Amino acid sequence: MPISDALLKPFVEPGSSAARRRWTLFFVLAAPLALAGGFWIQKAVRRGSDLKITIDRQKALEVTRTIARDSGIDVRGWREYVNFNKRPYAETYFERLKTPDSSRTRMFVPVATVSTLLMRPDEKGWVQAEMGPSGFVTAFRLGGAVFPAGAGDTSDAEAKAVAEQALRDWLGDMALARFGEPEASTAESAGAGSARRFIWRIQPRRTPEIELAFTFDVVGKRISLREVRPNFADSFIDREITPGAATEQLGGTLRVVLLVFLTLYAGYRYTRRTMEKEAPHLRMLMLASTMLAFGLVILVVDPFFSVPDLRPDQLRGPAYFIQLFAIGLVFALQGLLLGIAYGSGEGEVRESWPGKLTSLDTLLCGKLFSANVGASVLSGAIAAAWLFLILETGYALFGMRAPRTPFGPIAFTFGRMPLLILLVNLPFVALFNSVANLLVPLTFLRRHVKSRRLQYVLLGATALALGNLGDSVVMTSPIYWFGTAVLAVAVLVPFFAMDYLASVASLTAYMFLISIVELARILPYWRGGLLLTGAVAAGTLLPFAIAAWRGRRYEEEEVQPKHARNLAERLSLRAELNAAREAQLRLLPEHPPQIPGLTIAASCTPAHEVGGDFYDFFPISGGRLGVVVAEGGNDGLASALTIALAKGFLMYESSAGATVEETLARLEQALGSYLERPSGRTCLALFMLNPADGTVKMARVGPYPRMLILSQDGAVAELAPKPHQAGQAVESAHLEVMPGDALFIYTDGLSRLLEARHAGSPQELLRKAASFRHIETAGQLHDAVLEAVMQGSEHPREELTDDLTAVVLRYDSVAEGEMEEVA
Repeated sequence: MPISDALLKPFVEPGSSAARRRWTLFFVLAAPLALAGGFWIQKAVRRGSDLKITIDRQKALEVTRTIARDSGIDVRGWREYVNFNKRPYAETYFERLKTPDSSRTRMFVPVATVSTLLMRPDEKGWVQAEMGPSGFVTAFRLGGAVFPAGAGDTSDAEAKAVAEQALRDWLGDMALARFGEPEASTAESAGAGSARRFIWRIQPRRTPEIELAFTFDVVGKRISLREVRPNFADSFIDREITPGAATEQLGGTLRVVLLVFLTLYAGYRYTRRTMEKEAPHLRMLMLASTMLAFGLVILVVDPFFSVPDLRPDQLRGPAYFIQLFAIGLVFALQGLLLGIAYGSGEGEVRESWPGKLTSLDTLLCGKLFSANVGASVLSGAIAAAWLFLILETGYALFGMRAPRTPFGPIAFTFGRMPLLILLVNLPFVALFNSVANLLVPLTFLRRHVKSRRLQYVLLGATALALGNLGDSVVMTSPIYWFGTAVLAVAVLVPFFAMDYLASVASLTAYMFLISIVELARILPYWRGGLLLTGAVAAGTLLPFAIAAWRGRRYEEEEVQPKHARNLAERLSLRAELNAAREAQLRLLPEHPPQIPGLTIAASCTPAHEVGGDFYDFFPISGGRLGVVVAEGGNDGLASALTIALAKGFLMYESSAGATVEETLARLEQALGSYLERPSGRTCLALFMLNPADGTVKMARVGPYPRMLILSQDGAVAELAPKPHQAGQAVESAHLEVMPGDALFIYTDGLSRLLEARHAGSPQELLRKAASFRHIETAGQLHDAVLEAVMQGSEHPREELTDDLTAVVLRYDSVAEGEMEEVA
């Protein structure tokens, strides 16, 4: 086997075109170069954010311990909490002002803060600190029983002196005269009674539209609170924040509306799948329970590393357990919605894109290192490498700065197990996005959009509108739309090129790459961990790569779950019904023949997807016309095959000059058991009309079809041969019709419908139809009969219990020239 064929084995089918094989080989072999190129562009060409975070979790905690020690508090054995927060106002302000990181104002107004909280085991005391990216402390608070009783007994002047000294120590050699006199008030200091509060306000010269408020709470001669807060001018907020917030809110609202609609529709489809016994209940429960398990891991490792605001009251008393329960409930609800959304879309994928879930089925069957799973995971990783290159190239070519600080990945780094939480979280985020951007929209589009091309267009538009569910919608940002477009490609292209597992793997790997790149850019100390991170990623990918070439490939039938087999059986039945319907349609004549002296109209309305009734017209020697009408029951393909056999036999016999009685007798003898069906015996009626003399001859096997004669004067009569039983001789009946007379042939479906609706007999129906309007052709009479049948019912077809076939022939006199033509 050529080496190229060996390399392509997991990715293309053996019969693929040469062009596809060449392109696939290029993408596979060049993927490492694409990955290296993406890293090089990111480091050497692309402009990044100015934000740099030089402290980590342990350094932040050590800063807080130092503050506690300086305040005379022993925090050994205290519980420790850390989280990370962005400050969007500050980030936007310094983006516009281009102020250097070293400026004093930027130290006091960081664009991101690390919050720490140390809690005494008995929950009666705590120390909290906030610091900027470099570790510069912008606030600390002491609370609870950390001060001795009577610590607040001091004068206002002494308290002010303590605050001024703390401000001088904080600001260094900056002249206090610039600040003027402080605002003085009394504040409650948690656990220590009242505290004296002093607030100094200053307007920095180089940073207009910001006022800094330095606040100190003094308990006795000790500082219980020291913080600086920026107050942004209304002009800045109105100019820079409000418009962006409005568009962001609009984009978020539109996303939520779209998500709610798709989620409700997914719930409806999941209910329908449940009724059809095709819903993946076990997988839904597995997703929900796995999501809950992940939430429990978060709660055990570090429950509050990503909360918006770290407060002492969150971490003590009943509120602590209520919050833990609420967080667990949120994870459970997310898992339930994820499971239902996946379950609704899975069936649509199995119906329209067979084989796209085989790798996932194989994985869930425990065949982790099979060729199916290995090829999908490896394909996803290759796609991620190329998409990473596209993303970084786009940022560099269009001069785009990196997106704003990625909150999620940075928040994880301040948890107790950052790498573990990051690696576990990414597959869940990828799964959520793949379900939202792919499976749920497919559930709706497949059923309500007929054009496959339009489905693809709307699917891409939906993925672009939803984007990454973890990001805010920034409608006015080119960076946001470009990144969202690449994310949509990461979800959709691997699915249609490979399968669903490849889509999830692609998105997971892609988000992993952009996360570690941003972490290494913003957190310099993470660069040392890139080698370990890369080794973990490579070690995870290597077994799948080996499995892709050396593992066993499982067929879809081997790994299908039970609900998928139910779906396959239904689809097989539908295929049979479609084949039977197609066979029935092909057996029916496309249009009635043109016979001088006759006008003809006919229709067959099936009660179900596939009907068993049949009619046809064929010429007979001597210028006569043969008409056959059959009632074959509703036995699907079997009925169609029986009718096909009968049609071929009748055409042969009639062309040989046999009479109607002889023809039906020979048919019954030749077909024998084929006329017997699960739903009953096939009934046939054969009619022979001679337009030249107006004679009609009829023979019938079974009680139906029947024929009524509508005279020109409105009288209705029935031509009925003697009832025929199996094995008896077939008898015929005949009559002569006059110009203007009409023949109405119908099957049992009409009689049953009229009986069910208590609408009288077929004779009364025919008289009523003839009275609607002046009848001049068979088509007019046929339409009048059907119109009379439809009256009084919004959905008459739903009332049919058997097929309804109606054939109308209206006889007119034949001119002498036409008679010669007919003869």
